[in-house]
Amino acid sequence: MATARVRRGPFQGAWVLGWDLASGETGDAIECGHLPDKTIQIYGTFATGGVSLEGACDSVAPEWTALRDAAGNAITLITAEYMELCQQNPLLIRAVATTITAVSIRIVATAARMRTA
Repeated sequence: MATARVRRGPFQGAWVLGWDLASGETGDAIECGHLPDKTIQIYGTFATGGVSLEGACDSVAPEWTALRDAAGNAITLITAEYMELCQQNPLLIRAVATTITAVSIRIVATAARMRTA
């Protein structure tokens, strides 16, 4: 499968960003710091392994760190369908698939600018 980014939109101000990954692949980085409101969804056919979501604030020499959901849990080694808000707003995000023996895993983020009154 391709690690290239999925990018569609905008749909009333929201973008759909993501990746289709197979075992051992790392998705290309997506620059989305200008879209601080992100909801992450992971779905597909899982067998073994998991999916992690990482972020970095430096686009020149990124140091990747696991992102956290709204409850403060790291978005790492996800092994089943998942949907949650992303707590941080890094400049770059990417997905990493670790030893997944599945045909199809898709990681999607709906991202938008925060609304103001």
